[in-house]
Amino acid sequence: MSLDTTTGLSADGPLKGILPDFELRPQQIEMARAVDGALRARTKLIVEAGTGVGKSIAYLLPGALWAVEAEAAAKDSRPRRLVVATCTKALQQQLVDKDLPIIRRLLEVQGEGLRFALLMGSENYLCLARVQYAKDGKGSLFARGEEESIDRIESWSRTAGTGLRAGMLLDNGRLQRVGPRIYPISD
Repeated sequence: MSLDTTTGLSADGPLKGILPDFELRPQQIEMARAVDGALRARTKLIVEAGTGVGKSIAYLLPGALWAVEAEAAAKDSRPRRLVVATCTKALQQQLVDKDLPIIRRLLEVQGEGLRFALLMGSENYLCLARVQYAKDGKGSLFARGEEESIDRIESWSRTAGTGLRAGMLLDNGRLQRVGPRIYPISD
């Protein structure tokens, strides 16, 4: 692969063609080089950087390049994975909605692909077992009139795709009261 961390983030690199408002950020390149070095050396790295440095791209680009190169060098056909853990749902959404698609486009220019997925803690998903339990024993778990809410949630779950609670429309107070009883209990 002809793309590396430094050229990817350079003033005349391929990122400039993908992002019209791209600007050279020396601290971003420095951080990306440090992440790249730590990945290649299989060592730990702690980085602190201020607002506006471009931290997400600075760790996602070398991480994606590392995974692509490791997969190409592997003697088996298993995909190589990079796990990025965040502290906030807002950053998770930023990575999935904005930053990772940029990295994907950057790799596509080089003839490579990138797949990614958002995984959240179990308490963020609807628990189908608890929904079924609620349906089987509605009378003892829920107040009169809440059965309809359970039926609506079950119907939603059949088409929900990911089952993320954030996608469930809690359009009335009954759904808000019922919901916590059918979500997984957090660890």
